[in-house]
Amino acid sequence: MLLLAVLADRALHGYAIVEALRQSGSDRFEVSERAVYPALHRLEHQGLVTSSWAVVNGRSRRTYEITAVGRDRLNGPFLRLQGDAQLNTGGIKSHDQMTADRRCRG
Repeated sequence: MLLLAVLADRALHGYAIVEALRQSGSDRFEVSERAVYPALHRLEHQGLVTSSWAVVNGRSRRTYEITAVGRDRLNGPFLRLQGDAQLNTGGIKSHDQMTADRRCRG
């Protein structure tokens, strides 16, 4: 789901996806390029993302984009998941972290 969420706003090449995941994780989890690329290929095989080759700064790069099916998949479970986990610019909060935050607020 994180890969689809990263691609929700715009198409990105593989390394930009890895960097976006690293930034969103806020060092809470390690992102390995060795895991991201096979996952992108699986998502493409499932019809959740498409890819195309583009020249960026003189280099050929494969760019990935979420499909309508991928967007439907992301929005369905992702919206239900928001009750248990919060994805924000600071990373991902677990259900326990969100519960603790609520207790601190009142």
